[in-house]
Amino acid sequence: MDSFVTRYFSQRRANETQPTSSEGNDTEQSEKGPSYVQRFCKKSVRKDQTYQTPAERMRNNPHNLYLVRGNDSTGRKAWYYLQVQRGKVSQFEKQLATTTVKLTDFGQIILSGYGEDPPADAVERMKREYDFEAA
Repeated sequence: MDSFVTRYFSQRRANETQPTSSEGNDTEQSEKGPSYVQRFCKKSVRKDQTYQTPAERMRNNPHNLYLVRGNDSTGRKAWYYLQVQRGKVSQFEKQLATTTVKLTDFGQIILSGYGEDPPADAVERMKREYDFEAA
């Protein structure tokens, strides 16, 4: 019975001698064979899309953004632009309609301030950066 090391190196030599296709890879194939990234990492986007970081994906999805108006923990009137995590949207909407909500349990507060409504510069910033308009 061969040892793991023997099997590993014999398989590696066999892989190095076989021609490999580098179609769709951005990096050049070395003489030793495909790199670790080429062999094991796959791009998570279609060819017609560009890669987006998780923050960019959230920013480009206005469906998980909320303008929340209410009172803060001290009782002052306040407004918050909240970006709710994808898996918590329905739970957030249910709890928002019935009880007091700790907003940070459901996502990230993007902007906040005191008063009935956000000022014009905050509304413009949300429109510009997130393409979000409150209904």
